[in-house]
Amino acid sequence: MQDFPPESREQVKWDNTVFVEPRYRRTIIRYFNLCSEEFYFHENGLVDKEVWDNWNQYMKMFFANEAVLKVWEQVKQYYVPSFVTHIESI
Repeated sequence: MQDFPPESREQVKWDNTVFVEPRYRRTIIRYFNLCSEEFYFHENGLVDKEVWDNWNQYMKMFFANEAVLKVWEQVKQYYVPSFVTHIESI
């Protein structure tokens, strides 16, 4: 999340549409990839429950952001179905 400057936390809207700059979009997708790896490790018993609970809580906060959700809708088809189901259930 260090790639996000403070001003990026403010969502820019035009005509009720969230705009995500390409450089932030790439960072968001990198975080999706990291989350999917942690999900894989969790599903295969490689992550301690306490660690997973912390990851899951942070993912829940991250995916509550409107800009993040916009990017997610554009790329979720590239992730395994079980990860997509998990993200959409939190």
